[in-house]
Amino acid sequence: MKYVITILVSLGPLSARLVQAQFGEPSGWESFRSRLRPENVPPITQNFGWSATRRAGGETSGEIGGRIQRALKRCRYAMHLAETLTLDKAISAQGTLAVTDDEGSSGALIGFFNESSEGWRTPNSVAFRVDGNGGNYWLFFEYGTRNGKTGGMGVFEGERYQTTKTRPFDADGTMHTWQLHYDPMAGDHEMLNFQVDGKDYSIELTKEARSDGAQFNRFGLWNQQTTGNGLELWIDELFVQGKPASFDSDPKWISENNRSTFQPAAVRPFHDYGFETDAKSIRGVIWRDETPSYCAKPIARLTLKQPLRASGRIRLNQAAADSGLYLGWFDSETKRKNDHPEHERRQRNYLALHIEGPSRVGHYVRPGYGTQTGRGRNAESGPVLLADGTWHQWSIDYHPKKRLVTATLDESSVSLELDKEDFKDGAMFDRFGVFNHQSGGWHLDFEIEQLEFTEVRSVPR
Repeated sequence: MKYVITILVSLGPLSARLVQAQFGEPSGWESFRSRLRPENVPPITQNFGWSATRRAGGETSGEIGGRIQRALKRCRYAMHLAETLTLDKAISAQGTLAVTDDEGSSGALIGFFNESSEGWRTPNSVAFRVDGNGGNYWLFFEYGTRNGKTGGMGVFEGERYQTTKTRPFDADGTMHTWQLHYDPMAGDHEMLNFQVDGKDYSIELTKEARSDGAQFNRFGLWNQQTTGNGLELWIDELFVQGKPASFDSDPKWISENNRSTFQPAAVRPFHDYGFETDAKSIRGVIWRDETPSYCAKPIARLTLKQPLRASGRIRLNQAAADSGLYLGWFDSETKRKNDHPEHERRQRNYLALHIEGPSRVGHYVRPGYGTQTGRGRNAESGPVLLADGTWHQWSIDYHPKKRLVTATLDESSVSLELDKEDFKDGAMFDRFGVFNHQSGGWHLDFEIEQLEFTEVRSVPR
């Protein structure tokens, strides 16, 4: 595998020539906070499934539940559905719930999913989520389609639990009744409904989600696939698609890591990514985090007045909602000194692919830029990159005469024109590589190979 750097050598104001330098092994890659090692990380313990207990208010002993902890590794306990369900069919489940303990920053889901479902938010799922906050918890209900288009709603008044007047549920073992129902024939819309203790909540599926579709062949419990802590919950009096599920004895449901102890694959917000010599790639886990981080190759000084191009292959092995990264040119000193979260102030001095997006979509691959004073923007959307381990070709092209930067993923492209004043403001770059999105969020497990990028050096006559 060869890494190619194209060098533009200036021979005067009106002429230039291209020289291509080839390297079998890259050298000089620089890491800034990209390899962080947490100390004394406790192991993750999953201990849930069938139990001969009666915590969720059942008439007889026997229920499902136990300790479920957030982890990147998927951990599940589920029944196989005799019929694979889709968004063309009515879907329903109901039962009782009791949460007896939660440590905060914990989460578990109950509902329908597919045996291939991976990550959070969960593709191919219709479920409700218990979100532990330390002594109390919130409930959410949500859906995910085949290609990760998602939606959901909290069981409280208003848009955000941080500002709602609704009280959270106490994790004191109180039993609550719940119903989860999807109706594909609710008038002109497809509706997902959730009822808890007789109070109804509902959301409408987007047209994009309905068109994308989903398949469900499992019902059960699974962990929220992000880092965090554990909670203890119990489910009983369960009906799935109108049929009762008996827990008088062990139902022998399908088990996957639900009775296990293991070390976490990653810990928030400890980045663990960089150049891998053996694999000849840049790979690892990067977090959305408000503190700067990057792995990059030092290059000669560039500006927005020079044409730039980069390309390669990329895959996302796993991703959580609200995760992302940048891939492109930036200024190292500006990045190192950036102490403002991105939702408050744009990063400065960059031109890059922004691989990130709203949780209802997943991860757009879109161009973006920031000038030396913080002017700039990122394209609103772009081709979608799924976190399914599939390799994709990507490229980014910048044409200063057109003030146009274009991002391409496989055969799909999106372009962004630089504002005249932004172009005039200018930007400078002395690194090419991967750098983090500086807002709080979650992890992205990625790999980039067959990397080519343009380095420009101006040489006087």
